[in-house]
Amino acid sequence: MTHAVRLALLMLLSMALIPAYGSSAMAAGARHADPELEQLQPTTLGGVALTVESQAGTELTTQSGPFDAFLTSLGKSRGDFSLASAYVPGGLRPKSALGASGAPIPP
Repeated sequence: MTHAVRLALLMLLSMALIPAYGSSAMAAGARHADPELEQLQPTTLGGVALTVESQAGTELTTQSGPFDAFLTSLGKSRGDFSLASAYVPGGLRPKSALGASGAPIPP
């Protein structure tokens, strides 16, 4: 699969399938189906370390008729792609922020 096809699928998945990506019982950081794709992910964001993972398309727990139809239109299936993401388990929490008035915004 070409890099361009991987990138296009990654962008589609980031909008359509990411909520299902983390729904598995696997521990954070335990998925590494595509180490090459993981190398394209950032490892930090604003000085915060990110967990980088990848998952084969066949491992996604979600079912999406439109997505499967899209893959079919390309002559592909879930076995032809992988997904990578970089995230902070539990989400990012701001250390401090200022509101419009200059007053601190509580986290």
